[in-house]
Amino acid sequence: MKKRPKNSDFLKMVAESSPEMAEIAEEIKNDYATGRRRDQPWRWDQCRSWLDGWLYIYRRVCLDYGDHLLWDDERVRCAVQIGPDFNDKSVGLLERLAGRLGAGLDLQELRLIGTKVSDQGLERLRALFPNAKISRYSWEDRDAHPEISYAKG
Repeated sequence: MKKRPKNSDFLKMVAESSPEMAEIAEEIKNDYATGRRRDQPWRWDQCRSWLDGWLYIYRRVCLDYGDHLLWDDERVRCAVQIGPDFNDKSVGLLERLAGRLGAGLDLQELRLIGTKVSDQGLERLRALFPNAKISRYSWEDRDAHPEISYAKG
C-alpha cells in the first residue's frame, strides 16, 4: 500500500511553487502548530478522542470544521451541523464512536441547521450528549440569523 504524503511535504511543495503560495503555506503550518487545524481521521476506528470523532463526522458530511466546530485541547464545546448530509445515519456513526470513546460529556451545544435528523435521531443525540443544549433550526432561521451557523468562542 502506498504511503500517504504528510501535510508538511505537501505544504513544502506548495511553498516552493511560488512566493505568494509560500506565505499561505506558512499560515497553514501555523494553524496546525497552534491547534486551529487538525488532520481529520479517515475511519471511525482511528478516532482517539471526541475531537477526532467530530472531525471524522465533518469529513463524512462534507462540511468544513473551521467555522462550525469549537474546541479547546481535545474537548469539543460546540458543534454546528449544516445540511441534509447530517442525518440519522450520522447519528449512528456518533453512537459507534460513543461505544469507543464514552459519552460526549464535554459538548455544551449542538446546533442542527437544515439537517435530516428525525425526532427519534434527536432523542438519540440527547442520550449521546446529555450535557449539551441541542437545537434544530430551519434554513429560514439561518437566513434570518446567520450567526447561528458559526461556533464562536
